[in-house]
Amino acid sequence: MEDTKKRQAVKEALELLEENRYIYSEETIRMGQDAYNLCREMDYKEGMAFSLHVLGRVSCYLNDYQNAMSYSFDAINLAQELNICDLQVLAYINIGSIFFDMDDFEKSLDYYNTSLRIMDIFQHSRNYSGEYQDKYYLAKIYTNIGEVYRLHDLYQEAARYYEIAYRYDKEDEFQATFGVIQINLGHVACYLEQYEKALEYLKEALRYLKAYQYTIGLVEAYALLAMVYRKMHDYTLAEDSFNHAMSYSSEIEYAYTKVDLYIQYAEFLEEMNCNQEAVEKLLTAYHLCEESSLYSQSMEVCRCLIRFYEKMNRDKDAFHYYRLYFENQRKQEPVKKINKTKRFEMKLKFDKLELEKRDILEKSEQFRKETKELSETIRNIAAISEMGSKLTTSSELPTIYQMLWNAISEFMDPNAFGIGLFEEESGIISYPFYMENNIPIKFRNTSIQEESSMAAKCLREKHIIILDDLQNEYLSYLNDEDYISKSNCYEINSVLFCPLVIDQQRIGVMTIQSYEKNYFTIHRIEAIKAYASYAAIAINHAIKSRRLIDEVEKRKYLQAQLESSNEQLSYLSEHDALTGLPNKRKFDLVMSQSWERAVIRKESLAVVIFDIDFFKQYNDYYGHMEGDRCLYIIGNMIKKTGGHDFFLSRFGGDEFVIIFSGQASHIVYEKCEAIRRVVEEKAIPHQKSFIKPIVTITMGVYITIPSEDDSIQDCISEADHALYKAKEKGRNCVEMSVGLSSKEAENEI
Repeated sequence: MEDTKKRQAVKEALELLEENRYIYSEETIRMGQDAYNLCREMDYKEGMAFSLHVLGRVSCYLNDYQNAMSYSFDAINLAQELNICDLQVLAYINIGSIFFDMDDFEKSLDYYNTSLRIMDIFQHSRNYSGEYQDKYYLAKIYTNIGEVYRLHDLYQEAARYYEIAYRYDKEDEFQATFGVIQINLGHVACYLEQYEKALEYLKEALRYLKAYQYTIGLVEAYALLAMVYRKMHDYTLAEDSFNHAMSYSSEIEYAYTKVDLYIQYAEFLEEMNCNQEAVEKLLTAYHLCEESSLYSQSMEVCRCLIRFYEKMNRDKDAFHYYRLYFENQRKQEPVKKINKTKRFEMKLKFDKLELEKRDILEKSEQFRKETKELSETIRNIAAISEMGSKLTTSSELPTIYQMLWNAISEFMDPNAFGIGLFEEESGIISYPFYMENNIPIKFRNTSIQEESSMAAKCLREKHIIILDDLQNEYLSYLNDEDYISKSNCYEINSVLFCPLVIDQQRIGVMTIQSYEKNYFTIHRIEAIKAYASYAAIAINHAIKSRRLIDEVEKRKYLQAQLESSNEQLSYLSEHDALTGLPNKRKFDLVMSQSWERAVIRKESLAVVIFDIDFFKQYNDYYGHMEGDRCLYIIGNMIKKTGGHDFFLSRFGGDEFVIIFSGQASHIVYEKCEAIRRVVEEKAIPHQKSFIKPIVTITMGVYITIPSEDDSIQDCISEADHALYKAKEKGRNCVEMSVGLSSKEAENEI
């Protein structure tokens, strides 16, 4: 119960973090830390990796680069451990953005390009979010690369990357950038004085920014739109755009963006000779700077105010902002030094970490080489012994393949591994399990007669094939100069094909391949041979077990089908096809059982025979189809009326028969009368009836307590005689005859 609560808490925390991951505030940091701690408590590493990624992203936007870097690298390490591709990509993008903000553009590009390289395996990797496809992440990467070039005024290069991002993001309805990519393209077009093109991009940007409710993007888009209209001297639309930007800016908390907007708006108002309004905007901007300690922007606002006040001959005010300018400059100096020191320390820390890793790798490489062979030998002996036992006791083929792959991966790190199964009848080698660089792939089937196949040659000859330099040695095994291109193995250098054979019976083939030359040492080859022997036994056993299970399942299925058919035949043999009621055969069986029970228990038994009045005339007038329908309605209506109180069956033609067991004569009579009334009240039209213009029934009842001297046929005959008497009385009635075997019986009835 406690675990269920914890899992629910983790789920809710991650969902909340997902909703707020694009809100850059201290509150989001708190959410991320809470989610991380809950996931760590449950050892839910995927959730931990996602929480770290969001913490890194938000910390970056809050200029907390040291924590942003730490969170992002931790996210990468966890994502790599779990083989989660999308979180690695996003964390690398974030690190690139950190270096971008620190003006280390070379490192920034390095990390953006690293994220691009990881995207090569996106389709074959696990991903935290199944919502987004590769184009979503590619759009983000190319947008960030374009930003690096734009900041260096390389607008043509920037445009090239932006356009790539635009194409990817357009396919996904701009989910990656929310429309920011169009703002970036608008910036480039504006700089290149392509104002109409800039307007097209910005109008499209606004459509998506509004759809995704990305407010900060709307502020930036409207501000840029105003600048474009200013360049085009359309001041009415420029002012309208500024008003929209100002309106949206009231919904965001980022003082930096607001201040930039006020400065741009003030410059526009200056162009419109609205100096006093411009000053008011700048004063608002200055107050924002003071509240947020934005010293650099404060100095920029001061410069603007000084210019305005001097133009307006307000020297005292101008002097006041000269003084504030220098005051902010003094305040900025220690902040700049602290930030510079922090950035420098972070760079040193990062560089030191890289150097330490490199040094450790170099020192350990020699030791690794020296101990590798011994370690492999010890590990292989233990692993082979343990795995052999597990393999030969497993009967599931997928489990056997996975166990083999895990075992091989323990002492080797091959780039390709595959198991091929051979079917003697078809002569085909199929590959149910094939891995390339830890990614499962579908590998083509091969005929054992194929001359250009190493696997086929290995299995034909039942002999292991080992090549240490495939690119230069394959022609000594195969007479096919196009083998490399056909097999698409340009990077493979070492290959091994080992036949899986039991008593000369070919089971299949196992292949292991590597990019390295001379990959297969003596110890590795011996270990592979041992695994192959166990694998052949295990696979052969599993195939036979599977065939046996399939045969048993098939027989069970056929048996079930036979039983179902028998049940259906039994039902059909005992039920009337028209009404679905029990037929004469079923009646005879039930009557015999009821009779024997009544004799033993000395209890009453009643037989009721009834038919539809003037049914021949009904058939002649309405037709046989309506006659059949009438029989169906009457039979099923009476069945529902009686429930489980009696047994009802069709006797033949329009005759039906009912059996009552253990019920007094007056009860039987009342129930028969109720049945007659139900039919009459149904009021089925019968224009040719000589009684009423509706369908009616006439019932003959015989009730007795049977003895061993009595016969079933006599009982039925008495019921039939009662029916005859009822018809003589005018039909649409119930006639009962009571048979008494003793005075006590009469009293009981």
